[in-house]
Amino acid sequence: MWCANHLSEKGGTFDTISDETWLSHMELKFFGAVRCAREVVPHMKREGWGRIVLLSGMATRLVRMRAM
Repeated sequence: MWCANHLSEKGGTFDTISDETWLSHMELKFFGAVRCAREVVPHMKREGWGRIVLLSGMATRLVRMRAM
């Protein structure tokens, strides 16, 4: 099992977050998870099983809630 939790201090409301910040979040959280998964998937295939668990923090919900 591989468990990932990514933390970032950058935040704001939907309409105030810059493209640079959005890209930084995607680079850290999404692409970070993709890169790590690429590393563990071959081992899970070799073992015949495995699990990848991705956790998301409250910041995702806070941006959505603040924007409403």
